[in-house]
Amino acid sequence: MFNCERGTYPYHVLRTWIVSAGFNNLVPGTHHNGAMVNVAPIESARVLKAGGFLVMFETNEWFESTTEMFSDHGLVVFHRLRLAPGVWWTDYYAPLEARITRLRAIRTDTQNREVLRGLEHEVAEVKADVAKTDCSFVVVRRQA
Repeated sequence: MFNCERGTYPYHVLRTWIVSAGFNNLVPGTHHNGAMVNVAPIESARVLKAGGFLVMFETNEWFESTTEMFSDHGLVVFHRLRLAPGVWWTDYYAPLEARITRLRAIRTDTQNREVLRGLEHEVAEVKADVAKTDCSFVVVRRQA
C-alpha cells in the first residue's frame, strides 16, 4: 500500500497512476531546481524495484527541461519514442475545432455554449503554439 495525503492506495492502482503521470493529482507539487515538476519520476524512483521500468508520456518541452531530474533520482532513460511533430494538432485539435464549429451552428442552449467556449479556448492555446504539444513516450529504468 502507498500512503499519501489523499489516502492509501494498493500498489497495482499506484502503478497505473504513475504511468499516466497522475501523481500530480496525488502528491503536492514538487520542485526541482526551482521549477514545479511532474512528480511521477520522483515518486516512482521511490517505489520501483531496482531494474524496474516506468513508461511516461510527456511533452518534449517538459522532458527536455527536466532530463537531469531522472539521474538525480536514480533513473536512466532507457528509450524515447517521439511522436510526429504536430500530431496532437493534426489528429485531435484540428478535428475538434471543426466539430465545435458544426456544433455551434446547431446548438443554442447556454450550457453547451459554455462547454464549447472552454474547448475553443483550449484549441486557441494549442493553435498559438502547436509545437508545445509535441510529445514523447519515455521509458526509464531504475538503476540497480
